[in-house]
Amino acid sequence: MTDSNRNSASSEYSVRVLRSMEEIEAEKDALAPFQRHPNADIDLFLTKFGDEADDSRPCAIVVSHNGQVQCMMLALMHTMAQELRVGYKALLSPRVRMMSVAPGAVQGDLEGEAAEALVGELLALLRRREADAVRILDLDEGTDVTQLALRKPCVLCRDYAPWAGLHYGMTLPESIDAFYRQMKEKHRRPLRKACRLLEEEDKDDSDALRYRLFTHPGEVDEFAAAAEAIAQQTYQRHLGSSFVNSPAMRRWLLALAERGQWRGYLLSVGERPCAYWVGWLYGDTFHVSYVGRDPALDHFNPGTGTILMAKMIEDLSEHTDARMADFGPGDYAYKQRFCDISKQTVTLTIFAPTAFGMGFNMARTVLSGAEKTVKAVLGRLGFLDRIKRFWRRRLAGSTSQ
Repeated sequence: MTDSNRNSASSEYSVRVLRSMEEIEAEKDALAPFQRHPNADIDLFLTKFGDEADDSRPCAIVVSHNGQVQCMMLALMHTMAQELRVGYKALLSPRVRMMSVAPGAVQGDLEGEAAEALVGELLALLRRREADAVRILDLDEGTDVTQLALRKPCVLCRDYAPWAGLHYGMTLPESIDAFYRQMKEKHRRPLRKACRLLEEEDKDDSDALRYRLFTHPGEVDEFAAAAEAIAQQTYQRHLGSSFVNSPAMRRWLLALAERGQWRGYLLSVGERPCAYWVGWLYGDTFHVSYVGRDPALDHFNPGTGTILMAKMIEDLSEHTDARMADFGPGDYAYKQRFCDISKQTVTLTIFAPTAFGMGFNMARTVLSGAEKTVKAVLGRLGFLDRIKRFWRRRLAGSTSQ
């Protein structure tokens, strides 16, 4: 653990860097007021570590003022292949020592001097070459932490291609009937019919749709295996953003299930899993984490993913105390259609002031500029959506093979 003053304006601010599970566990009580999100929950965070074949290790940055904790950041330190892409095509894949900060893992006072101290420590960590880059996902755009992280690094180390977009949420209806009433008749009728037939299907029919809800610790392995079978068929797997049936993921789900916070939703055609949604209750919010469907079974109307989402909303509205579903960042059609809450967020990367870090940033910036130019041209020509669909089908096919 290191202690340092990182605030030139006031020596009353101090920063501590915790680099082991034991150090972070010891600070759990002091950090309790900041555990407002699953990714900021200390016990859940520590389930990610301990696999012998994995070099991941924890890192926590704690900013205090006059001995009182003001904000914290939980991060994963690991070596990964960071793909540099144009669209869905990966051109380079260098090995990068990355400090990854998950959505919601930065909590507390993110303004003023506390923000300066936190970002200052990130830059010091990069100068000490503890990582090649720091990637922070889904920060609120308007906070000082976000703006400082974008502007404070030196010219060759700042992010010129941050991802900016909307983070979506849905106010949960009082009942599934209230959810259906919000929809247009042409969408409501087939979806309601599909969900009703789902309850009436002959379970001996090998082509029948079957729905199941998973919540208990003893069901974790079964759900993880089914979700993995679906995730392997998706284009998201090729992009590294799908559910992965790993020991760390099973530990995470087990910890949530033991608290009564885990919910996994599965749709199958006969015995073949075809769609899944998985998330966790935290406070009055259900955090949707991973979604997937088998593209080979896309002949259903409504789609299997939409049918399963309706069953999820029914369960959350009628059987839990959740008041909101958090669908996270990403501009997908179903979020635009069903969500009534959104906020602007930014995902950004800060690079180390080393030859590798600055070179990595330069290559990423050039490729990002090329991608934006190509997208703009294709968008004006009306080809962009068709090309996206083509690449997603191609990626799903190559992943399956």
